[in-house]
Amino acid sequence: MGKSRSIWNKWNPKTYLNKFYSKIEPDEVATIAFLSKVAKQISPRQKILEFGSGPTLHHIFPFIPSASEVHLADFLKPNLEEISKWVHGKKDAHNWDSFISYTLKCEGEKKPLLNDIKIRKLETKNKITKYIRADAGQTDPLGKSAHESYPVVISCYCADSATDNHSDFKRYIKNIVSLAEPGGVFILACLRKARYYRVGNVSFPSANVDEHLVRKILDVDFLPKSIKIEVKRLPSHKEQGYTSIILAYATKRQRK
Repeated sequence: MGKSRSIWNKWNPKTYLNKFYSKIEPDEVATIAFLSKVAKQISPRQKILEFGSGPTLHHIFPFIPSASEVHLADFLKPNLEEISKWVHGKKDAHNWDSFISYTLKCEGEKKPLLNDIKIRKLETKNKITKYIRADAGQTDPLGKSAHESYPVVISCYCADSATDNHSDFKRYIKNIVSLAEPGGVFILACLRKARYYRVGNVSFPSANVDEHLVRKILDVDFLPKSIKIEVKRLPSHKEQGYTSIILAYATKRQRK
């Protein structure tokens, strides 16, 4: 996206999954715990969009109990294909069982059983109903044919990891936020003060955002009192290009 679109020619979903999701890294320990906390506040039977899912599923697991259905959107077709493999039980699909187990622990299950994991897995597969090629750089990021608004929009490590500058980041967030309906919930996660992140030997851009910029952007479309922002320090991720993350959620203003 933006000036950095060509870097995605070097993107390999399998490399990414093997590098970061063979185990639950500290950033995802914090992110999933945060998402699980937010998910408990979501009303039941909500249609949920995850924008910028990448080839991953772990950010949607906490929301499955509240979801009527789940739509997954991403810029890269290979990412959506990787998710489809898991949904359809392909042998070479990534194994997300440990992430489901950790999600269940965050929800209060001290020792999730294999059957508990199986149930959440089946619920997730049943509720994923749509894969959408998306572009946060467009004012209609899902495309006109797929356009709709959602009561819950989740976007984790997407807009900040698709550009190297604030201007594009602000534009991407504005376009993604347009998909949340008035009164809807928007949930955001970003790398904090990162100029890049590494996948294997390749460095990808990051927008060098901080919590003050995130709040300033959210103030435009969201109820100020509803905006909740947390910063988690993660020095163990320094080698990947960042040492902290930003986790946020807010309720969108109603139309006047």
